[in-house]
Amino acid sequence: MSSDVYNIIDEPNPGFCSRIAVNPIWPLLSVMTCGFWFSITWILTNGFALGSPTRKKEVGIAVVGVISLGLIYIGIVALHQSGILHKEAIPYVILLLPLVKLAILYRVMFMQSQTVELFEYFGGRLLNGIPIVAGSYFLGKYVDPWVSNSFFYSILR
Repeated sequence: MSSDVYNIIDEPNPGFCSRIAVNPIWPLLSVMTCGFWFSITWILTNGFALGSPTRKKEVGIAVVGVISLGLIYIGIVALHQSGILHKEAIPYVILLLPLVKLAILYRVMFMQSQTVELFEYFGGRLLNGIPIVAGSYFLGKYVDPWVSNSFFYSILR
């Protein structure tokens, strides 16, 4: 994809796994079928497959986001156990969790959307993400209940 004459700074530098690259909208949509952990893993893998020049930032955003999710979980439990957060308010406070999860995925998706256009322009081919999203629906039935908000909510009861 790169030329010997000149280099474009934003030009993707795909690696050996460029054959598994998809449009970043598909990992974002998979959060609805399989949950956050599958989606964040897929979108970060997609960044490496696309050869995204911002893949280090993408991983950094994901790491900071996951740490912030952990801190939110700990904060909610601590506030609940100290009596500051009443049982009636828990469903509303837990809405912070999907908000942060979607914010992480949206930010990484928008960073990759610039790369995917250049990837296609320079002759890269993208896979269709629909079969993976559909397959993740069946995987999500078994994985998501263990890492979802409903599991967390059952701990607070």
